[in-house]
Amino acid sequence: MPSQNPAGGPTPKDGDFAEQFFEELVRTREFRTLAGALVPQMLRLWAGKSDWRRRLLSPVEKSIKRTLEDEPGGPPSRWKDAELAGFLVERLPLLLNTGALSVTDLAKTVEELSDEDKQALIAGLLENLDWGSVAKIATSGLRILNQVHDVNPTFLAQRMIPAMKALVANLDFGELEEAAIKARPEAEALVDAFNDALWEYPAKFVCIGGLLPATANTLAGSLVHLLERVNIMSPELITEVLLSLLKDVDGKAVGQLVNQLTEVARKIHTGSALLGPPGLPEFTAALTVKFMEIGAEIDPRLLWKGRQAMAEVAEARVKARIELLRARPELLKARLAEQHKVRNAFIRARRQNVALLDELEDPDLAEAVAEGAVKIDAQELAETVNLWCAVLNRAREQRPDFVANMLFHFSNTADTQEMENTVQWLAKDLSEALRPIARAVLPTVISTVADWLSPEDDEHAPQVADCLTAWRELLSEQEDRS
Repeated sequence: MPSQNPAGGPTPKDGDFAEQFFEELVRTREFRTLAGALVPQMLRLWAGKSDWRRRLLSPVEKSIKRTLEDEPGGPPSRWKDAELAGFLVERLPLLLNTGALSVTDLAKTVEELSDEDKQALIAGLLENLDWGSVAKIATSGLRILNQVHDVNPTFLAQRMIPAMKALVANLDFGELEEAAIKARPEAEALVDAFNDALWEYPAKFVCIGGLLPATANTLAGSLVHLLERVNIMSPELITEVLLSLLKDVDGKAVGQLVNQLTEVARKIHTGSALLGPPGLPEFTAALTVKFMEIGAEIDPRLLWKGRQAMAEVAEARVKARIELLRARPELLKARLAEQHKVRNAFIRARRQNVALLDELEDPDLAEAVAEGAVKIDAQELAETVNLWCAVLNRAREQRPDFVANMLFHFSNTADTQEMENTVQWLAKDLSEALRPIARAVLPTVISTVADWLSPEDDEHAPQVADCLTAWRELLSEQEDRS
């Protein structure tokens, strides 16, 4: 590796080394191959239409070819020389920048070619490029990086930390924030200008929209081919690959992430309670203000038209699925025959949850259930029921017939014969299947109802008395008929 001065620049020896490098470069096999392809073309360009230059062209070209062929195969490649590699790596940014400028100029030239010439040029590039060498270069680069990481896992970070610290220390984030805020009018102006220019050519907007389905189609097709190859593998191999990926997931890190996220949520909740007045957390107040700002701009009719449109889109999806099942009844048959497996899995999961509770010791179970039950806000639940009842009562006061009309339409549309048949066989099946449960449960339920309806001196006594009288009359009529 050539030495450097303390400032990081090249030393005087670099000139001698460069001269030696180019002298030896001329003798390499790679340079001879490149020169053999380029020099004849350069000589023809030099000769042009000049007669005397053309007369010199042939002997000069032959002489150069003999020189290049003096050493068949050439000397051993100099690219494996460590000193040369270090020299080139130090100057790689310069070489890459120079190459980038050259490629940029070349690309501009290619832009001016005809479509046929462009296609031929690109085809020649893709067909003649040694992709195997490209892959080897990428592999070597990755191997070098892996070898460096084996020795120093934070090598790149160590090299980037000073630059990052200098960036953070010298960058005025206040100015950055202000620039971001002030950039909004610029961005909006650019978007408006882009929209104005774009809508002058509506077909281009359509083409931009066409990119979405085209991209989706490309991804879908690619995934199909990818999964086709995956499905060639045996179930055991696919499962092993999945398990291997699962084992590589750092469960400890995921758990720590969950802890940190929940701690952030807890601190936001606590901070909101501390910042706001009693009973009104600050986050709730701020969110209310923001919702008011948003709601002030929302058109309610347009909002519900959008909701209706979304509901109809969902309805269209259901209809499309029904048409598919109608066209392919085997799918419907398979669904009806196999859906029990999904439900059984759900039932087993619920049973396992309950079984987990059953595993708790009695004191622990009782304490946990009692604590959870006490923390249920029964008052809020009751107030919710009260409000619903009040709303329904007020609605009926204004429209006394709305429930009756709804039930009337329902009863007129219902097929009473079919419903009667259903209830008859269902009651019979339930009577036979649930008889043990009913005999065990109903006595307690009926006794409880009888206790509820026992005479008491309260505001509900008249209604209870009327209910009991109606039951006595019904039972009396049944006895008289029997």
